[in-house]
Amino acid sequence: MHMDPLLIGQHIALFVDDGFESALLGRVNNALEAEGAITKILSPWRRAVPAADAPPDSEPLKPDLSSGEADARVFDAVILLGSQSGADHNQMVLADFLVDMQADGKPIGSISQGARLLVGCGLVSGRTLTSAGALADCIRAGGGNWVDQAVVVDRNLVTSRTAEDVDAFNEQVIAVTRAHRNELLKSTPGALAVGLAAS
Repeated sequence: MHMDPLLIGQHIALFVDDGFESALLGRVNNALEAEGAITKILSPWRRAVPAADAPPDSEPLKPDLSSGEADARVFDAVILLGSQSGADHNQMVLADFLVDMQADGKPIGSISQGARLLVGCGLVSGRTLTSAGALADCIRAGGGNWVDQAVVVDRNLVTSRTAEDVDAFNEQVIAVTRAHRNELLKSTPGALAVGLAAS
């Protein structure tokens, strides 16, 4: 399988909470891993996280890290996967991490209800993005420009409406992550070859 040299070894956080869509998580995770990225599951707590679409007898997902343990210096990108629960708590425990990722210009992806966290952390003002339609007014109230499109890229921010848009979302998340790493490599010649040798 061909992997993208610019994605190999990139550490990408996937944030989920109770009620996340396991099928959506799987498709995002598989697309990133197919390009050589290293994914880690983040959740508000270390406990297992139940999915909304999981069979009754399935095992809940066990996260790799809690939000409070996540260090923005370790990750190259983060993706916020939608869920219906715990929005206020999520904003509190994830705010520093997201703000630090944004300050470094690192890619931030959001699909469906994930945009609620962007609003709560004050990261939509002056940005154009999309989300589940129910969040349109919330995004506008936060100073963002909501549009009804399958995927929207605004600098380091990649957003999509629902799981139906996941293919377009994955494509743009990969493209933006690739472009971000390429920009970093321009200032450190030879870093890609060193990174591949160490992989």
